Amino acid sequence: MPHTDLKEIEQFSKHAAHWWDEQGPLQGLHAMNPARLQFIKHHLCRHFNRDENSKEPFKGLSFCDVGCGGGILTEPLTRLGAKMTGIDASEEAIAIAKQHAQSMKLKIDYQLLESEGLLKKKKKFDAVLSLEVVEHVANLQAFLSECSGLIKPEGALILSTLNKTWKAWALGIVVAENILKWAPKGAHDWNKFVSPQDLAARLRDEDVETLAVEGINYCPTQGWRLGSNIDINYILYGKKV
Repeated sequence: MPHTDLKEIEQFSKHAAHWWDEQGPLQGLHAMNPARLQFIKHHLCRHFNRDENSKEPFKGLSFCDVGCGGGILTEPLTRLGAKMTGIDASEEAIAIAKQHAQSMKLKIDYQLLESEGLLKKKKKFDAVLSLEVVEHVANLQAFLSECSGLIKPEGALILSTLNKTWKAWALGIVVAENILKWAPKGAHDWNKFVSPQDLAARLRDEDVETLAVEGINYCPTQGWRLGSNIDINYILYGKKV
């Protein structure tokens, strides 16, 4: 049974042509990407004992980007040396991702699949990443179970999402969608927001130990930055045990 909400797929499929438009309806994801990559690079380099200053620190490692959309995270990780697989339930998004990767001369294995489908292929990866996806799935526990099942023993998991706080509701929905237009209107459902404590507890049930959580915060003068405030957006790193 697919765990992605069909309405959520339709919502993002409508904007698929704008995945690489940094001023378009998905501009919020583009703006957050440097901070997300900073967190990923730091923790995964430590996890795999790699040199963070290396040009391709992830060379020889296999990563899977679950809910990859148009590939705005998948591509920079490919440039950092990782052998990338990107999966998404939106046919339109995968088509855009393939087209853009080809134009950038990047070799990425994009597949029109959900995590469940990839799990059935008995695929395992050194790290699984799923950013801004948790708040869009219909069955969170099943989704986390599938992500865990895709990770090799001692491998890593990176997730990012919105906290279950009034601030996240006010800024993530009211401001981001309706005022600043950082995300498409109707992109988020408050009922699917999850606190880092709840997420960590759910991950423990799927044999993933949470090792680090940081906030991704917006500063008017500096843009999006990592920080200790996890009231709105946060990113989590865990290890398969």
